[in-house]
Amino acid sequence: MTPYSQPLYYEIAFSFFDVKKQCDLIEKFIRKYSTAPVKRCLDIACGPSLQLRELAGRGYHCIGLDKSRVMLDHLKRESKKEGLEKEIETVGADMCDFTVGKIGGKVDLAFMMMGSISLIESTERMMSHLESVARCLKKGGLYLIENAEADWAKEGFFGSQTWTSERDGISIETTYKLELKDTLKQAAVATIILEVNDHGSEFYFEESRDIKIFFPQEFVALIEKCGKFEFLGWFEPDRMKKLSKAKENNLVVLRRRD
Repeated sequence: MTPYSQPLYYEIAFSFFDVKKQCDLIEKFIRKYSTAPVKRCLDIACGPSLQLRELAGRGYHCIGLDKSRVMLDHLKRESKKEGLEKEIETVGADMCDFTVGKIGGKVDLAFMMMGSISLIESTERMMSHLESVARCLKKGGLYLIENAEADWAKEGFFGSQTWTSERDGISIETTYKLELKDTLKQAAVATIILEVNDHGSEFYFEESRDIKIFFPQEFVALIEKCGKFEFLGWFEPDRMKKLSKAKENNLVVLRRRD
């Protein structure tokens, strides 16, 4: 089994951020840059989506989109526990080929968190992804992308990082590895490993995926080629300030063209 087939463990492993501050920042971007009133939000490749659950609690109608039915079922269960089941809907679809029209039309805000944009493995699929988002997003609405691969020249870009998370008697050591596969094709392999201790029971989950490294200006060029978005800039991940140099942690802000 893969890490992504274990939604509770995955949620614990990747819940090292302050979701309230993150959603405060999202609302600041909405107020400054969105020209569309925001009532409906779409989280793409949502996973357990602490962000959607927080935004739903703030009065937004939320949609979680993911290819994994296991993750969507987990999101539904957790939203019901939190009394948010009426505010959160789910869509099972590929993040590079989707629509949300069947559940009430377009959204006013879209976002993709946790560097999930890096899992798109080809230029063709990136273009299809941008077209899918544009199809679902109202004119003037924002698309926020967290942690696109921007700082590729930094020491240790390829390599591994490990951290430990704990909740309710469950301890998880997570390892993320990025290995170069083919320089000419900008191809790499991303691996996630979860080593779980659940009240004394130990489990090991590992998954590797082929990805493509999109260099920053290449990424901007593809956005421009799509023609459906304004590129508003690369921003700090925790404040509304444009980057002065490349950073591993970042926020790309796009706006749907009128």
